[in-house]
Formats: sequence, C-alpha cells, structure tokens
Amino acid sequence: MRTSPHSIARSLAVCLLALVFARPLLPQAPQVKIGSLDLAIGGIQATVTPASPVIPKNIASGVQVVVTQNGNQLTPAQIAQYLGGTFQLVGEYSGPGLTQTIEVPQSPPPPNSLLVNLPLSNLRFVINNAPVFDVSPSAITVQVIDQVLVTSVETTPLTLDQIHD
Repeated sequence: MRTSPHSIARSLAVCLLALVFARPLLPQAPQVKIGSLDLAIGGIQATVTPASPVIPKNIASGVQVVVTQNGNQLTPAQIAQYLGGTFQLVGEYSGPGLTQTIEVPQSPPPPNSLLVNLPLSNLRFVINNAPVFDVSPSAITVQVIDQVLVTSVETTPLTLDQIHD
C-alpha cells in the first residue's frame, strides 16, 4: 500500500496543530525575576542665552552659550571632558554692511560701528578644526546698539525732622 503525498501533508498538518494547541496545556515553570535596572538616558544641549543677544557697538563682547545635561549646567571642564578635548565655540557673522561672511572668533570681529541686526549662524563647538557639537538654534540675530545706558541711584536715610517737613 502506497501513501499519497496529500495524505502525508495532511498528517503533518494535524500533528503541527496538535503540538501548537497542546503546548499551552503543558505545565510551565513560573517566571523568576532575577534583577531589574533603571537606566536614565539623557542628552546634552547647548543654547544661546538670551535667545536674542544685544551687543553694544565698539565694545568687545560676545554671546553666552549655556550647555546643559539632564537639566544641569555644565562647566567648561565638564564640556571638554564630554566632547573629548579642548574645544572652541565658533560661528559666522553675515548681513548688511559686511562685504563677506566673517568667522568668529578666528577672524577680526565685524566692524560693529554699524547699527544693525547681524545674523550669527553656524554656531558650533569644534576640536582641532573639526565640528563636534552644534548649538541650538544654529542661527540667531545679534542686535548691535549705539550705547549702553548706565544709571545709578544714591540714597541717604532721612532724619525724623526731614520726614516731618
């Protein structure tokens, strides 16, 4: 007696179905928890503060970049350790009154005798002239103002007679 290929395939299908449905019925060992781990994943972020800096003309100045990791501000030494070496913060000035893009801080600063808003773009951290970390946002507008207004107030305590007068 010869067995047909269809009957062999049917028999295999029945056996596979029996195994699939019988497996959940077999007793299983209870799961044992052998440990757990809480892994905090955080990033590093560099931002310009304030977002729209103001620089007085003809006074050496710059923009402040704050680097944070998990909400904590990093020191320059911590930034260097994170980035893997001594770093430099660079950007490029462009805009009205400039004949070409000026890279700062390597190039001489732009002639800020102009009273304009200068775009400062491509802000980034570099190590050995290679960019390693971008500042967010990578482009800001720096407002150049004519003069800084410095005020002061002097107070003197009043005597009782002066108060009554």
